[in-house]
Amino acid sequence: MSKHEEAEEKFSDDPEEQLRIENELLKLKLNAELGGKFEALTDIPPEIEHEFLKNVIAFENHHANAEILTVFDVLEKPGFEIADNLNDEQIAIELSRIEAIMEERAIVVDYAVDYSARVKYCFLTEELFKHESSMFSMPGMTTHYMYEEFHPNHDYEINSKTEEFLNDWLNQEIKLDYSLIADTCTNEQGDNVERAQLMQKVIWFYESYPTFNSADFSILSVAFLVDETGQGAGTSKGTLSYGATMENGETLLFAGDFTVHFVCSYNYWQINYFKMPGLDG
Repeated sequence: MSKHEEAEEKFSDDPEEQLRIENELLKLKLNAELGGKFEALTDIPPEIEHEFLKNVIAFENHHANAEILTVFDVLEKPGFEIADNLNDEQIAIELSRIEAIMEERAIVVDYAVDYSARVKYCFLTEELFKHESSMFSMPGMTTHYMYEEFHPNHDYEINSKTEEFLNDWLNQEIKLDYSLIADTCTNEQGDNVERAQLMQKVIWFYESYPTFNSADFSILSVAFLVDETGQGAGTSKGTLSYGATMENGETLLFAGDFTVHFVCSYNYWQINYFKMPGLDG
């Protein structure tokens, strides 16, 4: 049976049932040939699920057969000047030119913070151009690279995750499955603390004070130590104040210093422990 005949094979006179059967066959194909593990996509029309599954198969097939190329080769080896030979004004012009060439080929670099044009230009021409990958293109697809995957910005990561944690704390959004908390926690004395126990203390605190208000915090310092493998630890410190209102309407003001302890594994930061006004982790 040809591929065309297989695609046209009819299993049901009901068009919707036919489409559902085809979707199941596509899922089996993904599981058997590509190692995909797809659960049923709920609450969407079978037509949309069908297109989604076909696109996944097309993507996986393109990726499996893609040629390993450097980014420089994909960009068709554009001419460029080394950064040391350019002043700051020339760097900015050349950076715009290189980024335009990349955009034409649907390649984009994202930056967590705003680095100088020279830093960006050096990264593109001295590092990313040499980077090898399974490069392929599909209509509407853009390849994204993250600068911090090559050069982790630990100060930024600790700052941003501290801010996220404090905002989630004040909005009472920390649950048992809160992803910023590491699976293994250690208090300041070096004793292991059960993650579930730590999360339960937060939930009990929320139950005691269902509403927080008049909140303010300031991150004053960040410190960290990370080795060449991306393993390490860090802390953030600052001040935090907020009103905590009980069910009877009485409000207590909690204000003082906070400390958030972090652990780093392969350049990925998670919270290991914390102490804050009102609740010590």
